[in-house]
Amino acid sequence: MSLVNYALKVLMDLIAIRTIAPPGENYTEAVDYMENELTNLGLSVKVIEVPRAKVREYYPEWSDYRLSGDGGFPPSPSRRSPRAPSP
Repeated sequence: MSLVNYALKVLMDLIAIRTIAPPGENYTEAVDYMENELTNLGLSVKVIEVPRAKVREYYPEWSDYRLSGDGGFPPSPSRRSPRAPSP
């Protein structure tokens, strides 16, 4: 399979997984799929789930958004999800 065909297959597979946000339905299925694909490509993958309590602690009004962090500090305004509304 060519690289283009592989990329299209992965994209179509991901689109077929019904991830609805909010409330975040089927995210685990999408994450598992990507973890498997990336691992099969020889990449090291670490899935990190942010506990809901931690999200609510910093952003109670955005409890359905995923946030990225870098070591336990509260996310800075510049590191928020691009879909998150401005406060």
